[in-house]
Amino acid sequence: MGSDPMLSLLKEFKYNIVRLPRTDIRPLQILEKQGNSLAVLGDLGDFFDAGNVPLPQAGPDQQAAFIEGKRSNSLELSVGLSLLGGIIGAMTGTQAKLGVGFEKASNLVFHFEDVKVNNVKPVDLSKFLLAASISPSGFAQQIQDDELYVINSTVKSAKFTTEALNSSGKSVDVDVPVIQQAVSGSVGVKTTGSNQSKVTFEGTTPLVFGIQALRMEFENGKFARFKSVDATSTGLKDIDDDDDAPELETLETDGPFTNLA
Repeated sequence: MGSDPMLSLLKEFKYNIVRLPRTDIRPLQILEKQGNSLAVLGDLGDFFDAGNVPLPQAGPDQQAAFIEGKRSNSLELSVGLSLLGGIIGAMTGTQAKLGVGFEKASNLVFHFEDVKVNNVKPVDLSKFLLAASISPSGFAQQIQDDELYVINSTVKSAKFTTEALNSSGKSVDVDVPVIQQAVSGSVGVKTTGSNQSKVTFEGTTPLVFGIQALRMEFENGKFARFKSVDATSTGLKDIDDDDDAPELETLETDGPFTNLA
């Protein structure tokens, strides 16, 4: 997990943390892994023509109970401010200079609130792909070489709470008026009661900060299966609800954060 506790927090649930949370990441997008970066190449329907199974649709947003109320461990202040700056930048379209408001802090902790998860069932993806044919897209070689992934789940939130700590791990106050001045008026900034160490930043649109994606495998120009941890498994057996079914291999990038191009 390296030194980054946020990676550890979501790694257990097979999600990669997006370095710069965004609004335009969604299930059914096709990704190509390029080192520690991911290139969004398009949507599933751009790469495959439907057969007798229609293109699956993502379900409605649901509360992400597995993340709700959880918190990260301490992040070094520079790392925490970098992440927070990316979040604020995505909310406002501008970069805010937040450091001056956290002068007493050595570390930041992030709390996850009102997190939503948006999923497409792997079984529905697999049924569509097994019946579909590959469209001309200019990525035929990457498809045949099993280099492409499809996003099957995202986690997102419009609300992010930070807690400021000193080097001993004790809560310290932050300068809320300075922080409010540093961010756009389109982002709500508030504290809880008299506690000036916890600050909640809330925008109007949820930002995707975690993605889960499945690697597609092809044989003779046709989709064969999603790659599983057990490489000997095949076909729909990979995505059955059977407890004995092998676990699917999900996208995994090096380093604490994932860059999306």
